Amino acid sequence: AVMADGQLRRLNFAIFVLHFSLSAIFVSIPQDLVAAGFQRDHLAWVYAPVMVGSFLCMLPLMISAEKRRRHVRVLQLGLMFVLGGVVVWLMGSQTATAVVVGLAVFFLGFNLLESLLPSLLSRIAPQALKGTALGVYSTGQFVGAFTGATSAGWLLQRQVSHGNLAIVALLLVLCLLSTIGLRGPTNG
Repeated sequence: AVMADGQLRRLNFAIFVLHFSLSAIFVSIPQDLVAAGFQRDHLAWVYAPVMVGSFLCMLPLMISAEKRRRHVRVLQLGLMFVLGGVVVWLMGSQTATAVVVGLAVFFLGFNLLESLLPSLLSRIAPQALKGTALGVYSTGQFVGAFTGATSAGWLLQRQVSHGNLAIVALLLVLCLLSTIGLRGPTNG
């Protein structure tokens, strides 16, 4: 019943794509930051502000989703942020500004979706199937992380420059399209 539910399937696909994206981009982040002029020993000085800033920026959006019951709209916005970050990064991967802005926008969307998706899933799943629905959802996370890292490593090994970012962008577009028709929670 969980696998047959179209609403839950969309959310499971979204978490798969989100974790695929995260794992796939972490193959490129260090080399792109170094290529853009950052010293390898100081990459934490890029990661820390990007992560903290993106988390703080996502909080008002998450609050809006919960208070105003705009879960689906905020989900779509989060996917657009993740996709926008990948596109900015892909288009200007040799410039420090493009890589950092792309990462910041990506992680704004990622952090938003990482908070919003489980909330939405637990509200949409039928009461009798919540545990099973959350188990399938968690499996989607781990399968996404595994396949994202594996495919990005395979592409890197074959020297396909930014092929992982192109695949991530394509999956994000498909994921965004899959949210058409997604209904928000009917109860609190």
